Amino acid sequence: MINKNRIILVIILLIAVVLRFYNLGLTPPSLDWDEAAIGYNAYLLLETGRDEFGNILPVVMRSFNDYKPPLYFYLTILPVYLFGLTDFAVRVTSALGGVLTVLMTYLLVNRLVISRGSRYGLVAAGLLAISPWHIYLSRVGFESNIGLLFTVISVLLFLIAMRKIWMLTFAAISFALGTYAYHTQKIFLPLILILLIITFYRQLLKNKKQLLIAAISGILIITPFVHLMLTNKNVLSRVGNTSVYTDQTGLLMRSVSKLEIAQENGDLLGRVFANRRVTYTLTFINGYLAHLNPNWLFISGDNPRHKSPGMGLMYWWELPVLMTGIYVLARRRYPAGTKNIIFGWLFLAPVAAAITTEVPHAVRSLVMLPMLQIFTAFGLVKIIELVMQLSNKLKISIAVLLVFVISINFVYFVDSYFVHLDKEYSQSWQYGYKKVADYIKLNGDLYEKIVVSTKLEQPHVFMLYYLKYPPSEYLEDGGTDPILENTKFGKYEFREINWEQEKHDSNTLYVGHPDEIPGTGIYQIDYLDGVPAIEIAQG
Repeated sequence: MINKNRIILVIILLIAVVLRFYNLGLTPPSLDWDEAAIGYNAYLLLETGRDEFGNILPVVMRSFNDYKPPLYFYLTILPVYLFGLTDFAVRVTSALGGVLTVLMTYLLVNRLVISRGSRYGLVAAGLLAISPWHIYLSRVGFESNIGLLFTVISVLLFLIAMRKIWMLTFAAISFALGTYAYHTQKIFLPLILILLIITFYRQLLKNKKQLLIAAISGILIITPFVHLMLTNKNVLSRVGNTSVYTDQTGLLMRSVSKLEIAQENGDLLGRVFANRRVTYTLTFINGYLAHLNPNWLFISGDNPRHKSPGMGLMYWWELPVLMTGIYVLARRRYPAGTKNIIFGWLFLAPVAAAITTEVPHAVRSLVMLPMLQIFTAFGLVKIIELVMQLSNKLKISIAVLLVFVISINFVYFVDSYFVHLDKEYSQSWQYGYKKVADYIKLNGDLYEKIVVSTKLEQPHVFMLYYLKYPPSEYLEDGGTDPILENTKFGKYEFREINWEQEKHDSNTLYVGHPDEIPGTGIYQIDYLDGVPAIEIAQG
């Protein structure tokens, strides 16, 4: 007998595949610099076993001196081997991770809600499959998507281990590996693990041997990173560069001024509230609550690299359904563990992103999404249950209205993303480097030196990537200079272009921003909206 739920799940997964793999190498219209760095470093690792700085099998990827977690880089090696150094190869790991997250969410909900779990699991998986937020970040080579996958898998394995204790070691391994996926997971995974331990401490204490084995396994996996963190202070530079607390002067300037006034006036309460600790706390609360802002979630969305035109991160119709789901789950009787995990996960999810700059931030807070979709699933199921109790005429009318609203919002998103995004947002995607590389492949032999402007944003990694520059030659030339602006290889030089002071000869090719090369270029590359992007000129 055919299992109806399995058929529905297969259909959901097929929808997830189509939405994540269709035109994957073409939309968004270009790689950004982080994707290009991932691609070329994976190429280097495949060919030489080293990264762009010459480090052998690094535990962290230095990249743009932001010391990225390495997992996505290593997972990209196989796609680069199979498909070559292409945009599809860089993004396919994230796309596949997105599809797997949909499946893992279904399994997680079934584990959390044993009674009628399949119904909630299918709805939650279906919502995640068509989620704009998840589709955005599944179609680009961002580490956060793999971090989310490992988060869901880790919690799922832990819950399975509460019934099959021998699985606890696999859960520990997944938790440990997740910290190598993305910076958010370094904060969120320990927090959710503490929540799980508090919730299930009785079961854990009954199996001390398995608990010890799991703990040792996890510790062994994270030891290389911990050792590097303790011996190389630069490893945490990304944390410092993105932390809202790094710029102490800017952060505390207003509170210092208020404190001086309070001291002059003998205002005790003023001195208390102008304290830097109060400022730190309020800054965190502001960053935390920013990620729960309905306007950001459902209307305006994030910056152009994390959204499509005219869309938020979630469908607007999900807002009332989400609120219904929160109410239903809060009121309905479920095991304490179920509520602890779902509410606790959502409560903890914005913590890592709240202490960073540029809040709210869709990439750093992606870990929120599964719980938002689970709450929405509870709300949608409840609404359907209520509708089914109505008269046939009213039932049909409301059902048609619901399907119409959901369909319209979905079709609008699909049109926005797959039709309009490339043209409207190409300026946010460093568009044009591939065309530069194509021009150089055809004409580069005519020049002894090629100067590429650093005003074009991390040009060295784009040239390495799109030219498929031989890894061994690049490392023999010295690889990437710790001072990125000093990086050179072959006949390529990267610096700002001052056209009036340049040595104008026919042996040099210049690639720069249109502002740097006045109307004397031999080839102009435009963004997809017609705005000039890159100018190529002969010296």
